[in-house]
Amino acid sequence: MFDKLRRHLTLSYSIWLILTLFVVFVVLFFSFRARIYEVEKENLADAVKMERQSLVENAILQEKPRYGLYIIGIKEADGRLILKETDSSPAVKEVSDYFHSATCCQADPTIIKLKHQSEDERYMLASVRITNEKGQTGTLFAAKNLSAVHEQMENWLIMLMITGIAAFLLSILIGDRLAKRAMNPVIKNVERQRRFSADASHELRTPLSIFSASIEVLEEEEKDRLSSSGREILTDLKEESELMKKMVEDLLVLAKYDHHKMELSKEWFSLSELAHSVQQEYKMVVKTKQTILLDEREKDIRVFGDKLKCKQLLYILLDNALKFTESDGEIRIQLEKKREFAIVKISDNGLGIEEKDLPRIFERFFQGDEARSPKYGGTGLGLSIAKAIVDAHNGRIEADSKFGKGTSVAVWLPLKK
Repeated sequence: MFDKLRRHLTLSYSIWLILTLFVVFVVLFFSFRARIYEVEKENLADAVKMERQSLVENAILQEKPRYGLYIIGIKEADGRLILKETDSSPAVKEVSDYFHSATCCQADPTIIKLKHQSEDERYMLASVRITNEKGQTGTLFAAKNLSAVHEQMENWLIMLMITGIAAFLLSILIGDRLAKRAMNPVIKNVERQRRFSADASHELRTPLSIFSASIEVLEEEEKDRLSSSGREILTDLKEESELMKKMVEDLLVLAKYDHHKMELSKEWFSLSELAHSVQQEYKMVVKTKQTILLDEREKDIRVFGDKLKCKQLLYILLDNALKFTESDGEIRIQLEKKREFAIVKISDNGLGIEEKDLPRIFERFFQGDEARSPKYGGTGLGLSIAKAIVDAHNGRIEADSKFGKGTSVAVWLPLKK
């Protein structure tokens, strides 16, 4: 139980951490990307400014090389395009075609993606209006290759991903240690409670047995001399002592389960025959007023488990159903197979369980508001024992209920060893 809780806490912490890191990394990446584009815009604006100044002063484009990062061109008023580059590569041709069709002087540089390149090649494009000595106007275009920038951003993204994965793995390791350390006091406290329950149950068995025997002797020897109120008190004492004995036995069963000492004598047996036998016992021996029906959707379902413990499981579930169902009510035992499980479902049309109480019905000593009434009695340990038996068989138990309409408890037992 604690290992599962520790894993759950560790996973929860790690998921929250990775989500936080993801948000931080996304913000960092897009901030970094925006900043790089701002720098590239400034560089492109400087290049356009220098080329324009060179044209004004020298009537020619700058001769200073730009290491192949820039493509510079002038589109004259008649539409003729003059390129600074003599390179006839497909990239230059495609960018020059874009110069032909582009309009002048956008507020912000435009990013274009080349269509006919094998790689993801993009250029940032800017343009300004220019006027020559004759008063003729034209457009100066400049495009900068962003391949190096995108490669830099890809490397940055890869680095963030590697850092995130490393941080996630480290968080699992550290989270597991912290969860273990945080749970140590809880584990010790629960272990002390379990030890106390087991020790107290062992110590109480003998005094309770003596107390019950003394009541029986007193009832036998003094019954003629006791008043009606005395006999009533003696009957109450007898009932309470039986209830205490049952509670002590239940606590001992749960203590064995807690310490993984619940002994199971596993064998192949017919669950169908067991359910039929229990149904007949309640009809003939217990003589219940409620109707108990057996619905076998499949015949002779066989499971590998402890027959006596499974019988005790059916007793607990039927006792609960009978306790909270009126005398004219109906209880149904349903048997079926689904994939690798045998399913036993016990349904009633009795009192039902309030929705707020449903998640807690398998907790020890838990009883809903209605179930606490002296009319129903009980210790609140029956369903805890039922769950312990099911868990020991590697099965599962589920409950569904609507208050005022009835309850259905389904037990899933594995068909294989």
